[in-house]
Amino acid sequence: MILLVALVPIASFVWSVEPEATLRRGAAQALTVVFCLYLAHRFTPRALLRLFLFAALLGGIASLALAAIDPARAIEFGGPNAGSWFGVYGHKANLGRVGAFAITGAMLLAPESSRDRLLKFAVIAVFCVLLVLSQSRTGWILGLCGLAAAALIRFAFSPRLSAALKLSVVACGIVVGGAVLSTLSNSDALAIVGRDNTLSGRTTLWRAALASFDQHPAFGVGYRAFWRAGGINDVLGYLSDRILPGHGHNGYLDTLAELGLLGIAVLGLFFLLTISGVVRAICQGSGELAPYFAFLMIFAMNNYVATVAFEHSDPAWVLALVSAIYFTAKVQRGTTGV
Repeated sequence: MILLVALVPIASFVWSVEPEATLRRGAAQALTVVFCLYLAHRFTPRALLRLFLFAALLGGIASLALAAIDPARAIEFGGPNAGSWFGVYGHKANLGRVGAFAITGAMLLAPESSRDRLLKFAVIAVFCVLLVLSQSRTGWILGLCGLAAAALIRFAFSPRLSAALKLSVVACGIVVGGAVLSTLSNSDALAIVGRDNTLSGRTTLWRAALASFDQHPAFGVGYRAFWRAGGINDVLGYLSDRILPGHGHNGYLDTLAELGLLGIAVLGLFFLLTISGVVRAICQGSGELAPYFAFLMIFAMNNYVATVAFEHSDPAWVLALVSAIYFTAKVQRGTTGV
């Protein structure tokens, strides 16, 4: 699975309409996978969670400091995002995404010392503030979903309950959660978070991508080539301002457009094997893996409104890859680390 995730994007330069861009960015994505393998082999799940939260806390503190010292470099003062904080993360969506992962991970950290407790509460305090100030609606939704899932996930990984009971409750929780999230397609529900039923124009991009998909159904146009000049000619007619976007704001659709059915099959295998590992971990009560199940859930939701799957150096993709490695290694070796 990991080999396919690393090699299929870079191999697509063979048929890519923008081979140079595909080869360069595919190599970066492959190096990201290698980095994730290093992290999973070098650190136990608990140790890596602490490192992630510590790194997130540094970024949060740096964002607050930058906003105080040089607001123009940390806060958007013009345009549609005026007033939105992005700190050291470059964009409010990036800050919101990191905040959602950090708060959820901190909620699921089981403190073993006073230092852990301090880290836990510091991360929650700093990113609750930053998440609100970012004005990232996606970050707000991801954060709320992460918090709602934290209690369910902690229950699911309890070693004191039967596997059948835990799996049944988790399945019911996912069904209920899916039903609640489905209301996001309702205009009134979207208006609460300042969005309309086009999801800020995302659905226009999605229709454009689907309209041109049937020309390259099997292999796509090449990794990270669809939204470039060589791959977007058939899509420009759908864009009223004819401005070339960098991605389609939907990782599943971008995978389909760039890597075709082959890419969707690889992503599907990624989820299938990882979910089988999650089930095994739940049955065994592996509590230290609970945060990584939450990370996978946030990643899966985030990938619907942003392109994070197969995105080199992206924190969401890094956490999803590391989580998948931990869970699949759990199945294969029966250990709590790799």
